[in-house]
Amino acid sequence: MSKTSWIVGINAVASALEHDLAHVRELLLESGAKNPRLAAIESEARDCGIPVRRVSTQSLEGIAGGVLLARDLVNEPANILGPVEFAAKAKELESLGVEVEILEDEDMRKLGMGALLGVAQGSVRPPRLVVMQWKGGKSKDKPIAFVGKGVVFDTGGISIKPAGGMEDMKGDMGGAAAVAGLMHVLAARKAKVNAIGILGLVENMPDGNAQRPGDIVTSMSGQTIEVINTD
Repeated sequence: MSKTSWIVGINAVASALEHDLAHVRELLLESGAKNPRLAAIESEARDCGIPVRRVSTQSLEGIAGGVLLARDLVNEPANILGPVEFAAKAKELESLGVEVEILEDEDMRKLGMGALLGVAQGSVRPPRLVVMQWKGGKSKDKPIAFVGKGVVFDTGGISIKPAGGMEDMKGDMGGAAAVAGLMHVLAARKAKVNAIGILGLVENMPDGNAQRPGDIVTSMSGQTIEVINTD
């Protein structure tokens, strides 16, 4: 078998992932029965000298579920997915055992998070900060931290972006979507690791209350930041 045919097999799996978990399950071993398509892919891989290692259905479905979550979040239009709605989707990860804490604007104000709040102040949609914790490792193990940028729509603020292509700025929360998807994967696979995922969720809009170039904000660390460009 050629490496080309192996690549075709891999593409078949990738194609299934692009649809839904039902298609993924069709390519897995279930109830001890051997799936002919999966067996064919494994055979081609071995013929090409590629090591084959089977993983559990739960593991693969966990990965697929995280991919689908991140993809769906990125694809949602900004009028549907605001900071509050995004935080609610992250909250659903509690069903997998993830600990989720959501900070509202007043909570962030008390913590002195002026930089994040400055970006959000031009929008009527309030910001949210989501802290997700997966505790699958030993209690003494230090966690790995992931921080995702979650600007659900970025006009650029007062320093407004050009109109051409601005519709793509619904995807400026892709970093936060990736972190949410990762936390899903870790929890669904029962990964033996301690991990923290943080999502800063805001919308950057121009209005009478938006921050201006030249404004000075104070971050949570106490550092002052002069805003030269609101984008």
